[in-house]
Amino acid sequence: MRTIKIAVIDDEINPLKSFVENIIDKPDVQCSYFMRDPKALLESVAKDGYDAVFLDINMPAVNGVDLACRILEKAPDVCIAFISGYAQDEEKIGRRVGENLIGFCYKPYSAERIDEFVARIKQMRGIKCAVYARTFGNFDLFVDGEKTEFESAKSKEFLAYLVDRRGATVPMSEMVTALWPHRPLDKAKMLYRNAKSRLDITLRNAGMQNLVRFGRAQASVNPDLMECDMWRYIDDDSDLSYNGEYMISYNWSVNTQHRLDMIAMRRDALFD
Repeated sequence: MRTIKIAVIDDEINPLKSFVENIIDKPDVQCSYFMRDPKALLESVAKDGYDAVFLDINMPAVNGVDLACRILEKAPDVCIAFISGYAQDEEKIGRRVGENLIGFCYKPYSAERIDEFVARIKQMRGIKCAVYARTFGNFDLFVDGEKTEFESAKSKEFLAYLVDRRGATVPMSEMVTALWPHRPLDKAKMLYRNAKSRLDITLRNAGMQNLVRFGRAQASVNPDLMECDMWRYIDDDSDLSYNGEYMISYNWSVNTQHRLDMIAMRRDALFD
């Protein structure tokens, strides 16, 4: 997994702590913090090769926009984000900073907002995380070639069901029926929320917090962020990789397996 390096400068300790709290658990982010010390930041930028720098705009020692321009003299490719507790003239600042600007992160921070900026940095830097779902046989998720360990068996099955639905929005009622068919509804809803929360933790720890879109009583996988053997097999008429087994641990997989069996029969006939 490619780690991105971020520097943050702010003259106020509480916002700086808040930023730390919302980014410290991300395994794919390495962050350095500077408190009222623009000189130290400039020296670090020159030697440490950051992917992005987050700057408070209103600091007593230096204006954040001026500091950003000095940073770009030393590191022309670095991404710039501004942090502020007040509305800013984004268009005017954007003209000064140019295409390196990735946005304005307004206080107070949230983990979701910082996730958006991490995703922008990766996009700007051309960083892609190879995510692959294996469904033929048992289901497993691989990130950069390493098998993902899940918080629970049901959180893994939760993701497997979303992969099976290939980007379609799955309402809680459908997921509950599939994963907990014999449980009372109230109990099944509680188990759903637990599995959803555990899956969210697993994906965040793997640096893939955007892989699943979690909504109110619904969820979907983002098919643009991963590859899957089943998807590829269905799309590619020359693919003969299906081995007759599909997500064999899950009873709800039989409908898709039947579809795959029919495709396999047609392809075998063509290649005989």
